[in-house]
Amino acid sequence: MIRDRNVDWKTGRTYIGWKDLTGTIGCTGGTVFVWLDAGAVVAQEISTTNLGAPLMEAADDQLSHNMVVPQEWDPNYPLKFSVNWTHGSSTTGDSVTWLVLCDFKAENVALAAASTALDTVIADDNVVTQWGNQWTPQGIKNANWLTRAQVDSGRYQMVLSIEAAVLTDITEDIHFLGLEIEFTRRMTKS
Repeated sequence: MIRDRNVDWKTGRTYIGWKDLTGTIGCTGGTVFVWLDAGAVVAQEISTTNLGAPLMEAADDQLSHNMVVPQEWDPNYPLKFSVNWTHGSSTTGDSVTWLVLCDFKAENVALAAASTALDTVIADDNVVTQWGNQWTPQGIKNANWLTRAQVDSGRYQMVLSIEAAVLTDITEDIHFLGLEIEFTRRMTKS
């Protein structure tokens, strides 16, 4: 009998763009997005690109998101997180350490801000190209983050917090573009 654990499955990816974050209230006066999180995060244009994204201008600025855990995600494999961001720095010694916190909330359990660090945190990400499409190294939530029965219930919320935790020598604008979650697909019942 073939079981999921006996197969080397191809991973899938879920991308959560900044406008899809559930911690976003919307526009005020038609121009500025408002967040419910710590810090004074505002959306603004990225350089002169006509593209906008949240400006993470101080250490500890954070954004949040919650979502139902998709039933196709296999909890017997790790979840891997990577932050997509851009910046105005042209100094290669500059870096940002992004912190992703992740909690799971059962049905009828009070929702609260995420407070649990990943098992392998995201490493410092050094500046590469000014206003480039930059991706952090992956942070990892180890396997068995929930049971299969919990995932199958379709009633668990994943609560996330994304924070520009440490800014090393960078004084230019930093913009959060999105969060990627890499998962292993569950393809069979066992």
